[in-house]
Amino acid sequence: VGVVIAGRVVSGVGAAAVLPTTLALMVGGAPSHRRPRLVALWASMTGLAAVLGNVGGGAALQLGSWRALFWSVVPLSVVALVLVLVFSPAPPRHDRPVSVVSAGLLTAGFLALLSGIVSGPGAGWGSARVLAGFAAAVVLLTLWAVRELRREHPMLDPRLFAVPVVRAGAVGMALVFLGMFGLFYVNGQYLQYAMGYSPLGAGVRLLPMAAALLLAPRCAVAL
Repeated sequence: VGVVIAGRVVSGVGAAAVLPTTLALMVGGAPSHRRPRLVALWASMTGLAAVLGNVGGGAALQLGSWRALFWSVVPLSVVALVLVLVFSPAPPRHDRPVSVVSAGLLTAGFLALLSGIVSGPGAGWGSARVLAGFAAAVVLLTLWAVRELRREHPMLDPRLFAVPVVRAGAVGMALVFLGMFGLFYVNGQYLQYAMGYSPLGAGVRLLPMAAALLLAPRCAVAL
């Protein structure tokens, strides 16, 4: 169990680093008139990958071993790295200092927030553990915001969230991913333990979501 948890932590850190980087490369390397469609394509592929991940994970668990889930990432990562090196334009470099303290405060703040949310159903929403997690999140994120506002080159300028479009987009994406991954988790448990489907069968039954995830971003571009 410890190896699985550690592997998921590493893969989560990798995904958190790769997703915004891919979006930045597309936005920075494309002309302005193509950016809305590219962002829509990026959002579609992100959602589609999550759906297909359920199918692939179910197949690996049913036909092989959980270890296959991690080993399968290796060749895919190598192929992706080669494609990036060959086709991705080199963005201009900006020599700005990296604030380890700011990154640590932001990461610790969200970890504390997630700890409170995850512990809530079991420990009780009014328990000391949950309240301490939420209080720590407020303190850490406030310290991060104050520090970033004082820096000449902030890692993420909190003033950006005062822009209505940025604020709406950030809240919207957070809600979309919260709902999507929450649904994946609950549906996976329900389909396997309540409906009696195999891991692969449960993953296949999530495939209809792929149609909505592919179409919704394209509709957003038209709107």
